[in-house]
Amino acid sequence: MSTSLTPELMPDPKLPVTAEPEVVPARGTSPGRAKLLAFLRHRGTWIGGSLLVVFLLMAALAPLLAPYDPLAVNADVGLTAPSWAHPMGTDDFGRDILSRVVYGSRLSLVVGFSCVAISAVVGTLIGLLAGYFRGPTDSVLMRVMDVLLAFPGLVLALALAAVMGRGMLSVIVAVGVAGVPTFARVTRGAVLGVVNTDYVLAARAVGCRSTWILRRHILPNVVAPVIVMTTLYLAYAVLYAASISFLGVGVQPPTAEWGAMTNAGRGVLVQGWWVSTFPSVMIMLFVLAVNVMGDSLRDALDSKLRRS
Repeated sequence: MSTSLTPELMPDPKLPVTAEPEVVPARGTSPGRAKLLAFLRHRGTWIGGSLLVVFLLMAALAPLLAPYDPLAVNADVGLTAPSWAHPMGTDDFGRDILSRVVYGSRLSLVVGFSCVAISAVVGTLIGLLAGYFRGPTDSVLMRVMDVLLAFPGLVLALALAAVMGRGMLSVIVAVGVAGVPTFARVTRGAVLGVVNTDYVLAARAVGCRSTWILRRHILPNVVAPVIVMTTLYLAYAVLYAASISFLGVGVQPPTAEWGAMTNAGRGVLVQGWWVSTFPSVMIMLFVLAVNVMGDSLRDALDSKLRRS
């Protein structure tokens, strides 16, 4: 019995016969490479990165870029408006604002990175221990973090700095401790998402030590949110440190620090608006640069945002 195709079902000889598309995996697109490419292609990376490079060069080359000694007092040119000789003007003691802003970048960056290092290391360790061991360890550590979180970050940092005394070291410790609860919470939440995965349970079943599991299996899988949090808290650390110095508890004059410089110009704001304005602009630009970099880093590390 022969069968025949109706005209509607017969293939059109003018159309080429194509096979099913074969899915070929792309080469050289590992997850790490994909994240790096997404980070480099993000517009915020270049905007924020360019500003950060300027600040880093300013801090590294301060002796070459500063036209005057930042501590040199010259009463003859006190409260001089911005001019060719003093592009950012002078304060009431005749000190060049541009030179003090350039040297102030050193102190502000050192304080910011030091605070973030303390917060990230201590907070990540607490979050790892609380999320992995849970039980009494989790309860005790998280209740301590809850007590610290009950205070606003700036208020807690200000109180710690007042207790420890004035100076750069007290500001670093105070702002660093104030950021520990946030890192601990973020890390603990990430650990709870991977602690019951198959590879962690298998490592436990074969008798691997807890320190080995934390280092080899859990930490690499929770480091992404910690990195993003580190970049974002760097902006808060610089802002908190400047605020503490502005309130007179942190770095003291005549040291060139952006927050202390802003506070010094508060009394002559009407006669010399530039004394407080330019240090404040530096703080704003640095915080903006770090936040933009943090947003681009978050988008690169988030697979859903990266695909979109």
